[in-house]
Amino acid sequence: MTLPPLIRMALRQTSELCSLKFKNKAPIVPISVMNATAHRIAGLNAPNACALSSRCLSHHSSFAVQHHAATRRLSLSFSASSLIHPITSLASYSIPLRGQQLCNISSAPSPSSTGPKPASGGDSPSTPAGSAARSTSDPYSEEKTGSNKSIFAKLWDRYSFEGQTKRIIMGERLFRGAQFRANDLRWYREGRIPYEFRPRHAILTMHVWFLHKRLLADRVDPHAALLVQEELFDILWNDTRARIRAEGVNELTVNKHLKDAQQLTFLHCTHYDHAFQEYAEDPKRRFEELAAAIWVHVLNRDEECYNDQLRRMAAYVEYQFVNIVLNTPDDYFWEGRIPWGDVPDFTEMDDNSGKRLEEAKKAPKGFVELPKPWVKTLTDSGDAYYWNTATNETTWKKPT
Repeated sequence: MTLPPLIRMALRQTSELCSLKFKNKAPIVPISVMNATAHRIAGLNAPNACALSSRCLSHHSSFAVQHHAATRRLSLSFSASSLIHPITSLASYSIPLRGQQLCNISSAPSPSSTGPKPASGGDSPSTPAGSAARSTSDPYSEEKTGSNKSIFAKLWDRYSFEGQTKRIIMGERLFRGAQFRANDLRWYREGRIPYEFRPRHAILTMHVWFLHKRLLADRVDPHAALLVQEELFDILWNDTRARIRAEGVNELTVNKHLKDAQQLTFLHCTHYDHAFQEYAEDPKRRFEELAAAIWVHVLNRDEECYNDQLRRMAAYVEYQFVNIVLNTPDDYFWEGRIPWGDVPDFTEMDDNSGKRLEEAKKAPKGFVELPKPWVKTLTDSGDAYYWNTATNETTWKKPT
């Protein structure tokens, strides 16, 4: 069907304004121009024009979602999509439904920016573990999702206020789940992983990689999964920047250190990809490659590390890949509920001579042990504060 000239002109103007195929971030478009185009199309007495107006031109293409509490978004001086090079996905996965224990962690609320007085209150957007199925208003739960989305539905997902809000919440939930697992004391006490910036970042990267692969393998809504993946890495870079500042480096060198951390992150993820793709049919070689990746990135090429330690962590990566990428139910995943399973059992480890190691009982230097459900988190400037994940209360003082 040939569209009327006015509709073709409006479509061309909209495409030029949004530049969706050629730019990675929302352009700055005057709202008056957008409204003028919308009214011009809506004024036509045609179903196509009305549908176009309602589905495409009502979005806020030039604004990012600003949120506080559990969906706060930190500003960046760069575009995450310009840094992220999607890693080649594996074969198509069938994801069977399987009931498992869930981990539901959302974003931490920020303390009051006006002073040191703690902020409290506010409902967490996280979904309780015993909640019902997804609401029908959730665009990720609609039947008409997936690769058959129209260009207008993809426009709405990327640029609408509602679409941006939902993917920020989803990205925060996924990242906080990975962060919660990476901050588990057992990695650094029983696991004897050095409690330093680079090993801690590598453990976090490992768990973000599992989520990254799950998003690439998603068949419910691949387009929404790609947007959530960009948001997930955005949040990772923001958190990395805060942790760099918490190390006390000069502010002028923060971006340089951030760039170095990004390069290490991509190398780490690529190493895991290489192990699972090159040795997909060779479990022994794959296991050895995973152990090598852990030795290089997590243990920082420590010549005194234990082979028993490497084997247990490599087995954990194998297990979590199957658990998260292949077996996590869609309903749980799109609610941000991640069934991580257990941390590796580091008890009764042997050193490289076969001698049994003494059990570690003390937390490593620098690790802050807190009563549950309190966790330590950071502001944008790297200052530590404490968050009660049950009551959503925050405080500057260490809880006892």
